[in-house]
Formats: sequence, structure tokens, C-alpha cells
Amino acid sequence: MSIRQSKRRSHHGWRTNARRSSRYGCRLEAGKCDGEGNLTDDATAKWSKALVEALVDLAIRLKKQRPAKTGHLGRNPNEEETMPSFMYSYTAQMYALMRIVAGFLFLWHGTQKLFGFPGTPHPVPPFVAYVAGPIELIGGMLVMIGLFTGWAAFLCSGLMAAAYWMAHGTQALLPIQNMGELAVLYCFTFLYISSQGSGIWSVDAVRGQVSR
Repeated sequence: MSIRQSKRRSHHGWRTNARRSSRYGCRLEAGKCDGEGNLTDDATAKWSKALVEALVDLAIRLKKQRPAKTGHLGRNPNEEETMPSFMYSYTAQMYALMRIVAGFLFLWHGTQKLFGFPGTPHPVPPFVAYVAGPIELIGGMLVMIGLFTGWAAFLCSGLMAAAYWMAHGTQALLPIQNMGELAVLYCFTFLYISSQGSGIWSVDAVRGQVSR
């Protein structure tokens, strides 16, 4: 037997075995092959679709099993890469300190308008003193102790917005020019506090309620 004939027989045997294997696999797939033992286009599309759906389902399951860690105020620490890592566990405490200090500083504006203490109050119209004074005193106290903080802070924020445009905003364009920086800071600080509620170290936390 020549070498050429031997190669022909080997090649023919390989093709025969491959065709038999393909046809045997197709019989297992319930006739999803053509006459030559190859998968049809419909069968290929179905297999591709099933594979994609399985991968998507696996990705969803893995995502549910690994929830993202969030801070005390519901923020994902990974969203702020510039924040020092050692501050992540103190988010709630830092917010509580800001709330307490802001309320403490604010309430003395009310006592000054209503009682002339501490120091000499700035001259303001009587109706301003009797409207703004109680809001500053009571609102600042509620924010400081953390009782009905959301609504109290929202009211204080609105008061500071009105005070800015009544006493400062019409004098000059920039707050540094019209002496309204303190009113702006109070306005947006209380606006933020109103969106977060009381937090820890508050009367609402002791009562088991969330003030929003």
C-alpha cells in the first residue's frame, strides 16, 4: 500500500467518525441538526439565547449576594474616594455634632432679639424681632436637642433665606459684600439638616422615631 493511499484511508476514517459523532449528538438534541449532522440556525440561536440568559441571571445573583456597604447616613463610602478612610465610621457622630452646634449657636440670636441677652442686640424693627426671635430661639433649641428636627430646621432655613433677601441681598451682589454670609451658611446648613433628620444623640432617637 502506498503512502498516498494510506493517507486517503486515514482521512476518510476521520471524516466518517466525526460525522457519526455529530449525528449521534444531534439525535440527542431531538433532531435539531440538518441532514449533514450540523446544528441548524434556529438551534444555534436558541443555545446562544439560553447562554446569555444564564450569564445575566448569574450576574444578578452575585450582585444580590454582595450588597454595597453604606455609611450611617445612607451614603456609599466608595463614592467619595477623597474622604479619609478613618472617618467612615464616624459619619453619624460628625453629623450629630454639626446639628447640635448649629442649633446651639442659632438659639442665642433669638434670646438676643427677645430678651436683649447676651450683649447688645442689633436694632431691628419690632415685628422682625417678634417673628424671627421665637423661631430662632425655639427652632434652634429643637434642632440642638434633636426633637422634630426635620420641620424645625426647615423653618429655620426658610427664615434665614427671607432674612438674607430682606437685609442683605438688596445691598450688594455677593454675600461677602452685603454681610450676609452668616445668613447663607445658616440657611443651607439647616436645609441639609432638614433633609437628614435628627440622627443619633437626639430626643427623637431616644423616642425611637425618625424626624424627617
